[in-house]
Amino acid sequence: MQKMARKPRMGAIVKAAQCYRDNLLNRNILPIGVNRDGAVGAVQLRFLMRHFKHLTGVRTRTKILANDFFNRAMEGRLPEDEIMPDQSGFAELKLKAAGFMFKPDLAVTAFGEPSGARLHVEVDEFAGNSCASLGFTEDHEWFDPVTILSSPIGDETLKQRRFRVVAVFPKGVGDSCYGAPSKVALKDGDNWEKIVAKLPPSLSYLSLDADEGA
Repeated sequence: MQKMARKPRMGAIVKAAQCYRDNLLNRNILPIGVNRDGAVGAVQLRFLMRHFKHLTGVRTRTKILANDFFNRAMEGRLPEDEIMPDQSGFAELKLKAAGFMFKPDLAVTAFGEPSGARLHVEVDEFAGNSCASLGFTEDHEWFDPVTILSSPIGDETLKQRRFRVVAVFPKGVGDSCYGAPSKVALKDGDNWEKIVAKLPPSLSYLSLDADEGA
């Protein structure tokens, strides 16, 4: 029996917009990680207003530009009749996943290259946790979000190219340097000095001490 299409809940859209604004909007998030072979990885993620609409999977009856969609959702100016029914169920899943990912540090536990299991999803990098994953495409030194999935990061990334997160650093998109970490997840055997030494020179200033850094 075919599942009846349902409209994404307006409350879920508004809540996702609020979490995006409070935790990610106009921010760069930098996870640092190590893989099973001891290699160090880092990926500079960028979150702008124009990314939000696409991440929700919500479709509107009339053309609403991405920035306007976000502002309307935040200001309660997004009419219920503008929201199209969710034929595939993807929007509902994406909004659910947003609840796990739209956090100050993305609640990210790992990141890495796509496993290739999703042929219809074109991304260069995944970052996520045991509940959800965000997919990103590379734009020079930045990675912009293009999809969100209700799928564990372990299912979306290659095991040999998956990095366990040891620290996450945030900054405003206009700031030149990252400050104190929003998350530190070092395990026994992790040596921060050795990890930093393997990062690109432009990130060599990173410190776990809130009073240090550039």
